[in-house]
Amino acid sequence: HDQTILIWKYDQNKNSVQSLITCKGHQGTIEALALQKTCFASGSFDKTIKLWGLEEQEDKSATKECRVTINAHSENVSSIGWSSSNELVSCSWDQSIKLWNMDTLQSTQTFKCGKAALSLDISPVNGLLICGFTDRFIRLYDTRVQEGYVLRSTFSSHSQWVPNVMWSRTAEHLFVSGSYDSLVKLWDTRSLKAPLYDLQGHEDRVLCVDWSINSLILSGGADNSLKMFSFK
Repeated sequence: HDQTILIWKYDQNKNSVQSLITCKGHQGTIEALALQKTCFASGSFDKTIKLWGLEEQEDKSATKECRVTINAHSENVSSIGWSSSNELVSCSWDQSIKLWNMDTLQSTQTFKCGKAALSLDISPVNGLLICGFTDRFIRLYDTRVQEGYVLRSTFSSHSQWVPNVMWSRTAEHLFVSGSYDSLVKLWDTRSLKAPLYDLQGHEDRVLCVDWSINSLILSGGADNSLKMFSFK
């Protein structure tokens, strides 16, 4: 909530971290980050998206300024993600999903959702977009469609907000979701009626999920716990 981003360096030999760079510029809580090899983007409650470089500075105490600011949405930016090296996707409390060409800094497509969007992720395997909403639904979009209906599927099983979704990095049909109903769910896009599994263990809201490692699904909750679920 201090409106700053810290870039850290991890020393594997010492198993320690060191803060290298402080990034300042947002005027509201920073809600989302999306990393590339040479830069990263941030989304904030100030309704903007900012683009930052990852190069180290000679003066370690200096504050890094952003390269670009985009006045992206009319309400809080809740989640962002890279769909390619120059295309960014954002969603917002203004009930929209937007695609951005980061070379021209222009929005190329806008999708009206009808509900506040909380989280998104783009599959690295099939390029499809999943998004979690305040109406407890998860929706699957094909943003590559130039004409016609981009909404492909809707998934319903959570009983409260869905602020976390993430695709498997290798399986094109699988993704996980985390909700304020304290549950993590594993889904297959070919099965719309129900999730494959309910992953239980949290005693309060699920605040984040991660499936970066194929064999592990991680989740963090408002119950101050980190859960690790084995996936085979």
